[in-house]
Amino acid sequence: MEKKHEQELSVLEALRLHREFHLPRPVPADEQEKPLDKVKEPPRACRSREREER
Repeated sequence: MEKKHEQELSVLEALRLHREFHLPRPVPADEQEKPLDKVKEPPRACRSREREER
């Protein structure tokens, strides 16, 4: 009886380790819906030339 119980525990542990190493990690809640950083676009080159002509 005890040997069968130990076998069941070892099978459960093997399944747990398989899930641990082979399934994708869940994304933590604080990283899921993070707003993107806003990046300013550099000024257009033609606008700079217009300023030089003035």
